[in-house]
Amino acid sequence: MTQYKNQHYVPQFYLRYFSNNNIIQSYNIKTKICHPMNCRNVCSSDYFYSRIPETERAFSKIEGEWNRIITALKAENNTSEIDTQDHCIFLFFILFQYSRTLGFKHESEKYFNYVYNYFFRLLVKENADRLAEDGLDMDYLEKCKIVINGPIHAVAMKDLFEKGPFLIRDLISILLINSTERDFIISDSPVVLYNSFFNNPEGHFLYPQCSTTGLQSPGLQIFCPLGPKHMLVLYDKEFYNFGNSSCGIIEIYDEKDIDALNVLQIFNCNNIILFANHEQKENLRTLHTIYEKYVNNKVRNTETIIKKESFGTKRERAVIINNREAQSKNRVISGC
Repeated sequence: MTQYKNQHYVPQFYLRYFSNNNIIQSYNIKTKICHPMNCRNVCSSDYFYSRIPETERAFSKIEGEWNRIITALKAENNTSEIDTQDHCIFLFFILFQYSRTLGFKHESEKYFNYVYNYFFRLLVKENADRLAEDGLDMDYLEKCKIVINGPIHAVAMKDLFEKGPFLIRDLISILLINSTERDFIISDSPVVLYNSFFNNPEGHFLYPQCSTTGLQSPGLQIFCPLGPKHMLVLYDKEFYNFGNSSCGIIEIYDEKDIDALNVLQIFNCNNIILFANHEQKENLRTLHTIYEKYVNNKVRNTETIIKKESFGTKRERAVIINNREAQSKNRVISGC
């Protein structure tokens, strides 16, 4: 059982895509210290999911399938060559990776505890007279709260894993090929859900009731780096158009576009940013410095759409406006 004690919330096979000889560069956004680490020691914790070894064994088996599909996708540079079965398996990977992280675990536990305590308060309030008659002190009950020690994270993962892929199967896949000297990076929460359209004023005005990053949200985008030179993007074809792409791919030649995509990882991370080449660390520090106060405040809002020459064609891009002071500092692809 001890061999399954150290459990990864970002799998080793995926981390190796961003490593050199199994060594990956780890940048801590709190300490701003960068140092090399072995992939087996990154994004892991003792018994993160369960003390039952079958859980980790099951993860290892399906991770082998995901590794096969991602390796083939990068080798072929062609999303249209993925058959229906492998496409469905890859959708499972995206949402499984999204839900298995430390950040998602904390959020799911926080949400469940909030909901349970909300209904507990209602129950106490509605039955206040009867509880008082039974001799229960209301001041004491007001100070009480429910603490759930069960596998909340596992329940949340299971729910998303079972239903999620069917909710995003209508999204279109496109592969971004990084043809610059700058690499894609990842964080300890590498799958990013974003929405360029509904985070701008026009989208808010037209659809004020819409959630922006729910799996059925109109305008949803999902960014999943596959290595220093590859990133898969899923997008809602009703709001974005990559009509100039060939075989479902777009090559990126502008380092500013790479920076814009990498900033999403900085905003999405829990503790650390990960990358292959240590020579990239100074650029990472620069990006982090520019957006540090917005990352700390967790303020994310897209406000403007601009047009700019990029990828060899005129493309439309959304500007991340973290607040008005940060206007036009970062840009994320929204289509052409």
